[in-house]
Amino acid sequence: MSDPIIAPATPDAKKFEFKRAGYFLTLSITPDTLECKCEYKPNSAGAPMAYDDLQNYLKQAKIVEGLDNIAVSALLTAATSNQPVSDLVLARGIPMLPGEDGTIELAVEDALKISTTVAVDENANMDLRVVQQFYNVIPDQIIARIIPPGNGTSGRSVYGTIIEALPGKPMIAVLGTN
Repeated sequence: MSDPIIAPATPDAKKFEFKRAGYFLTLSITPDTLECKCEYKPNSAGAPMAYDDLQNYLKQAKIVEGLDNIAVSALLTAATSNQPVSDLVLARGIPMLPGEDGTIELAVEDALKISTTVAVDENANMDLRVVQQFYNVIPDQIIARIIPPGNGTSGRSVYGTIIEALPGKPMIAVLGTN
């Protein structure tokens, strides 16, 4: 499989700020739109944030996917006890999984049926004659198959939009001189 591929991202994280008499709430969406983090700062001048307030703020920010009920409860518990909260992940999207790269699969077996791994005995002696595999084939025999790349699995952002999967890279066969 190739190196991990990050979903196409917007240049900057989005922030939604809500200031009320009793608190200041910030919802931050990561650039890849896969996480929504919050920061809550209480203020003794007014009432703390309630569940309906939070639902309204999430609706305004269009957060519809992957809401973590445990994190929501933790935020509301902290709000009622006038405790600040920072970097709490309220929602997580589903990351896309890129497709597997194409490969080559041998269709013949080693004629000697021996391993090409050099074995070392208890005296640290090695049999260096075991260095190559031998494949006996006949004309027009299929000796290998090129396995095409996989399609991958699409993901979903915290906004509920689909993140298209990137396909794997095709195997490029280069013929030798034999």
